[in-house]
Amino acid sequence: MIAYKELPKVPRVHGDIEGVFVGMKLASRGETAALGLHCSMLSGIDSLKGDACYAVCASGGYSSNEYAKNGSFWYTGAGGQKGRRQVHDQDENADNQSLLLSVRRGTPVHVLRGFYIGRNRKMYHYEGLFKCTKYEYVPSTDVPMVYRFHLVPIPGKVVLLEKRRRDNR
Repeated sequence: MIAYKELPKVPRVHGDIEGVFVGMKLASRGETAALGLHCSMLSGIDSLKGDACYAVCASGGYSSNEYAKNGSFWYTGAGGQKGRRQVHDQDENADNQSLLLSVRRGTPVHVLRGFYIGRNRKMYHYEGLFKCTKYEYVPSTDVPMVYRFHLVPIPGKVVLLEKRRRDNR
């Protein structure tokens, strides 16, 4: 993260990023930001107000996420959580608005998956480019309403994490 703060900012893009390859494993959110892959350090959604979403990072923070065998998945929007439980309805905050714009515009979204290696060490896997095809506003597993966005892999632009493939057979 120190290097990210000192390096010149890499512009965010909605497609392929030079020097970043699908399947890449990254040691920290600082590395994802330094590459321009996911520039938000704390949020799972990388967005700029008024623009379509650039990236999402699925790390198991929302119990409403669902995964399919074809690699597509439902990603839960941002907001309304306290202590890993959904306690308030989500609203159209800037992050959720960026994903709504991605649905309308059809812009590709970078997808990263966070996973633990050991007790406290988290790694990130760049799965590739996905299209956000639709959304729904539904009750979460904890009852308050959440936005869920359907992300579908773009053929030739993804490499899914092996563990996820095995788990969904």
